[in-house]
Amino acid sequence: MKKSLLWVVLLGVSLGLSSCKDDDPDPAAPIVGTWALKNYELTDFPAGFAKYNEGRETNYILGVEVGYTILFNTDGTYSRAYLLDETYQGAISVYDKGKWTLDGANLKLTPSSTTDVNLIEGYGATPGTAFTVQGEITEAKVTLAVTGVVLAIPDSYPEEELDDATRDDAEAVDCTILLIFNKL
Repeated sequence: MKKSLLWVVLLGVSLGLSSCKDDDPDPAAPIVGTWALKNYELTDFPAGFAKYNEGRETNYILGVEVGYTILFNTDGTYSRAYLLDETYQGAISVYDKGKWTLDGANLKLTPSSTTDVNLIEGYGATPGTAFTVQGEITEAKVTLAVTGVVLAIPDSYPEEELDDATRDDAEAVDCTILLIFNKL
């Protein structure tokens, strides 16, 4: 009788512990949290355009960005603020929300509003909806890449003069933009 009682107690403890495991939530994906853009880095330029541009870090691509923050929630939703200097030719900031998925290194944002999708597509790669995670997502940093971006880039200017180049001095070239985010 004592052995039977001991087995019943052990079985009860074992079932109790396994049911606790079932109630534990899955650990949050490392992307979950609030991220703020630190800067952009330009890479993968074609021959002839790399000398002054490869690895160049900048705070803007469009020239009017004043902030970019994304909140990734544990339930697979996100909200984002891509802020532009609205005094520049009527620039309109992006405040979108929707669903996010992370499949391996592929991060996809699916805005819930078609109006947001059209606005994002108008600005191109900078707010973006499809990214490739570069390296590991750490507790403090994530780097997202957008490839095949066409930028008008001058190559004949030293770095300190790039900001003074005009559109007439530039040529459209394919490159990759790395968006480097810090976790808040």
